[in-house]
Amino acid sequence: LIQDLDAWSSSSQTDIVLHIVGGGKEEHLVIEPKKIAMVKHGQITNQALQSLLIERADAAFAMGTSVLEAAAHGIPSFIVAPTYLKVGDPASYTPLPQTQNFDLGGFEKNPQSKSFDQIQLGESIHSTEFKNSCKDYVEQNHSLEKVVDALISQEKSSTLFYSDIEHQFKPNFLIRRFYSLITGK
Repeated sequence: LIQDLDAWSSSSQTDIVLHIVGGGKEEHLVIEPKKIAMVKHGQITNQALQSLLIERADAAFAMGTSVLEAAAHGIPSFIVAPTYLKVGDPASYTPLPQTQNFDLGGFEKNPQSKSFDQIQLGESIHSTEFKNSCKDYVEQNHSLEKVVDALISQEKSSTLFYSDIEHQFKPNFLIRRFYSLITGK
């Protein structure tokens, strides 16, 4: 992503500030950009993240559910291929509205993935239609109601009982109560 943003910034004569949120033991592997500015925020609160998205983001690139948080605000959002895929793979970006059933379990290469040039970033960040399609995708596929409906549907077809997993949850009585409330078991 950093290499692609550097190249696009140079060719389009666009100044870019890349904000990186989060961190971890592999953070030292993040390359330094040649042209764009980069701000590493580390771990921040959800409130700070929401403010950063609303006030600063023209586009969002993420491997995880952060892409959904940005899209919910109508920010042009792209899923980035997971880091275990070949770095520099030309098809590393998927516009969120073009995904099907996005979840963290779907980290395999997405057939809808595109190269950085194909996502047409300059056009996407100014397209009201694309911004709205990102927001609509979240509302239609990842609202709390949709997630609860999917959870209940999965549970109803499950043969799993609380007794099968209770050793995992004994210290946390609230989880048991939540499980009972949803499942009736």
